[in-house]
Amino acid sequence: MPSSKSNSRALIHIWDHVKLRTITEIRKEQFGSYITLLSFAPKTNDNLILIISRDRPKIVLFVDWKRNELIYSITCKTDNILSVLFVFNTTEWIACISQRNLLFYHVDWSLRPLHMIERRESEVQNIYTGAAACDMLGERLLVGDNVGSIHVWHLVDNEPKLLVVQECILENDVETIVPINSDEFLLANGQNQIKIWNLHSNTIEHIRLSETVGSIQSICCIRQGSVSVALAIGTKANYIISKEVGKEQFDIIMRGHTSSLIRVCCHRNSHHFFSMSSDRHLFKWNNSTKIVEWGTKTT
Repeated sequence: MPSSKSNSRALIHIWDHVKLRTITEIRKEQFGSYITLLSFAPKTNDNLILIISRDRPKIVLFVDWKRNELIYSITCKTDNILSVLFVFNTTEWIACISQRNLLFYHVDWSLRPLHMIERRESEVQNIYTGAAACDMLGERLLVGDNVGSIHVWHLVDNEPKLLVVQECILENDVETIVPINSDEFLLANGQNQIKIWNLHSNTIEHIRLSETVGSIQSICCIRQGSVSVALAIGTKANYIISKEVGKEQFDIIMRGHTSSLIRVCCHRNSHHFFSMSSDRHLFKWNNSTKIVEWGTKTT
């Protein structure tokens, strides 16, 4: 999680979610004063993270967080990047998404110096929103646009290929994509329209969220093994809500924190999830008991 003080370089804290302590802190001149995007490698034994700073919105930084080392950087020949992530379950492919372009980069880590090939794809009439996620196996990439459509990509013969475009699932901008299981994805817009879309069967389930709790800021899926058991939802009105998968009921487990919510996230196979606020408070929640088990404030 990133933090910064006025007129200083952003500081990234890498946390151990079990021991609840900082493993390492990373601060580089190239970070600028504010980190806008942070994406981890898909496998636990990979130490790479992708970073973009608000000061340099077209530059992607590759950082080895265990070695605290900046390995590589690329400058995207596109508009300001809205989203960047490792795709296709490997660190050899990354996707950079701007409003008008989806660019894939292929990295050959065996070469010295590193060799990276830009593959420009999908200059579309619609506008990408920056919402993007991989499926639970990391094999497919889903990208949302401003008319509520989802573009699904996968790797064929070591080339990114567009698998399908499912049009207008939502009424307007896709702002959130969360994988539920191997075929189902939660999609949401800024007007609290939430749908669960099954990519395989092309069926849709509607979820209704009261307008009184505010619009959606962040969603994570709480899993037990390969089974999704609940959703944790953070709203722009500073609510944190829990909803069991398959049930209509929502449980409000927090409201009215003094500062706005930035993110909710969780670790696979755990009843716990974390929330982080803009004043740098970090809370660990137990979804079973609906209570805070631990909290701290970063510097």
